[in-house]
Amino acid sequence: MGNNRLWVTPNNDLEAKTIVEMLQREGEDFLVTGQAWGASWDELEQDIKQAIDRAKEEEKQVYGVELQGDSNGAINVDHHTYGEDDRSNPKSSIEQVAEILGVELTLDEQFVSANDKGYIPAMEKLGAELGLSAEDSQEIIANIRMRDREMQGVTLEQEAQAQEAVEKLGKIAEKREYIQLDLPHSKTSTVTDRLYGKYDNLLITSGDGETNFYGKADIIKMLLERFPNPDPENNPYCRWASGDYENLGYGFWGGNKNLNQDEVKAAVQTVLQKSIDSKDNREEI
Repeated sequence: MGNNRLWVTPNNDLEAKTIVEMLQREGEDFLVTGQAWGASWDELEQDIKQAIDRAKEEEKQVYGVELQGDSNGAINVDHHTYGEDDRSNPKSSIEQVAEILGVELTLDEQFVSANDKGYIPAMEKLGAELGLSAEDSQEIIANIRMRDREMQGVTLEQEAQAQEAVEKLGKIAEKREYIQLDLPHSKTSTVTDRLYGKYDNLLITSGDGETNFYGKADIIKMLLERFPNPDPENNPYCRWASGDYENLGYGFWGGNKNLNQDEVKAAVQTVLQKSIDSKDNREEI
């Protein structure tokens, strides 16, 4: 069946790399675009576009993995939301690829999938469901996170800048409801990995203009409503959010254009303050 399919995929994070390895292992016909995060159908290399046209002429089914924009009849394999383009799916992209291929995920691929869908909490849950010891589970999780940061192209300088930003927060003895910090770059995994388990809500404003929030679903919903895409026709991919945040109760949101970071900070703090006030009122009753 693989001869009747053509896959087009980036190789821009750990899940994408693992999908490429799976397609290679299963003998599938696939092409890899050199695009970074935010890969799209429009920005595919010319030779890949020509290969897609030939595949369609040969009546092959074309699948695109996490490519934003108009697929022109190809099937999108995705689980993210890009502005108004909602492709949310309870299954990760690698799970969907495996399902199409009719193969089972290996243990490592299961953790890659969990990491992509729900970060460390999802991996911890998977480890418990599989009956792994806490030690074995943490060893796998640490390896997955290290490989993920490497695939994101994180440099030693960026790691050091993240460490400095985290140290400015002081010692975090107990889990905080909210942490906000400023970072010179937008490789936010350098911070989220270091602060895992130490916050309920985390807002990172980056010097390159990008803003990212990790936390509760109600705040993500507010951010999506309060800071919509300012130019959906010409720049539809300058806002993003995890696809399954409402079911999980947590997730991520971000933006990188025409976004006032001070306004985002104020909006998040307002929602959190309302939650605190509501909690205090309940306790007084």
